[in-house]
Amino acid sequence: MKKIIIPLIALALTACQTSPKKHQNNYILSKSVGVQVSSIYDQYQIGNVNKAIAMAKTLMPKTEFDKAYINHLLGSLHSSLSSESGRKAAISYFKKSVESRLLEPRSHNAGIAALKKLTSQSFHDSKSEVIQPSSDIKGPVVHIAPRYPINAARNGIEGYVVMTFDILEDGDVDNINIVASSPKNVFDKEAKKALERWKYLPAKSKDNLARRMNQEVRLDFQLD
Repeated sequence: MKKIIIPLIALALTACQTSPKKHQNNYILSKSVGVQVSSIYDQYQIGNVNKAIAMAKTLMPKTEFDKAYINHLLGSLHSSLSSESGRKAAISYFKKSVESRLLEPRSHNAGIAALKKLTSQSFHDSKSEVIQPSSDIKGPVVHIAPRYPINAARNGIEGYVVMTFDILEDGDVDNINIVASSPKNVFDKEAKKALERWKYLPAKSKDNLARRMNQEVRLDFQLD
């Protein structure tokens, strides 16, 4: 079995709450920014990450806290993209939010933790442990990490999904079946969607195609 652990770079989309405090500008977003944030979250939840990013970039900060919050939000959104450019953009935005020292402690610490992960891991490895089922089948040359469902993140839910799949002659993945998951139907959709985009090396010959059938992988969803 291939076991791939996917730690969540805590998508701190819910970290900056607008509850009043008695210091640091009360940690409150200006109304013009706050009213647009829920629409950005909605786009993220339905999988339109790029649209959510585009919307977040149009936000016009009225205060320094607004600016720090928007940078944190953009860092979180970019960190969920399955690309090296997304990782680099996330680092840039998180740095700005952390250096401002204006966010509430929980969000500030989440930004620091995200930066540590993003700067210490290569994007494709992402601290993943890959156990190969056979010596002649190498790991995926394109490994897309699944998106962590935002509702699961908000509620502190962790789990895993075990899937079987076939590797076609050209390296594409096909015939994906979910054989086990916990909790049921929480991470299944995102796990399958990510696996569909994986890519392996093409088969060297048709003789070893049978060995590429019925592979198994487990994706662990963990909050750090």
